[in-house]
Amino acid sequence: MLESLDETIEALVRAGIPPKLEDQIAISFARPDEDFAATIPTLNLFLHSILENRDLRSRVPSARLEGDTYVGHQAPVRVDCSYLVTAWAAAGDQAPEKTEHRLLGWALRLLLQHRFVPDELRRGAMKLQPMPLSTVAIQGTAEQRGDFWLALGGKPRAALEYKVTICVGTGGVEDLGPPVRSSVLDMQLDSAMATASSRRPAEAPS
Repeated sequence: MLESLDETIEALVRAGIPPKLEDQIAISFARPDEDFAATIPTLNLFLHSILENRDLRSRVPSARLEGDTYVGHQAPVRVDCSYLVTAWAAAGDQAPEKTEHRLLGWALRLLLQHRFVPDELRRGAMKLQPMPLSTVAIQGTAEQRGDFWLALGGKPRAALEYKVTICVGTGGVEDLGPPVRSSVLDMQLDSAMATASSRRPAEAPS
């Protein structure tokens, strides 16, 4: 599933690259640690966080008739997949910061254009997602970024975060019982009230 998400995001980015620059920009999903190097200008999208979106959690199962009984399927879990997006100049670039900032700025404008991944750009398992793939470019705190680069052993650099929310099915099912064919309303009078009513004398006509 996650590899299909990578392929989908790559398709989204490549769709925005001008044809004359297609062979001049690389896209990578590798870990941007101290050993990462680029031979041509590279946009790196590193999947670093996978968290349930509890604000979108649904406890209501979807019911489906299977044979003579209804089966409830647990609602899929909404999961936020966050990518750290960085730009890398080619080795030997005389002005690497300018190249990287230009590439990162272009990526930011591109990613902000789409609040949802276009359906035609979905790849693999992402084509089967029951809900739109919502996206947002977000910014983490400086402290979080510092800890991230420290853990990777690399030097801090300009970066943006890109979050895509996907659905993950749990496969949980529940027997909800047979469908209701008819309903019967049975009304009975209290026996004592019925007896008292039958013994009440009739009123004389006026």
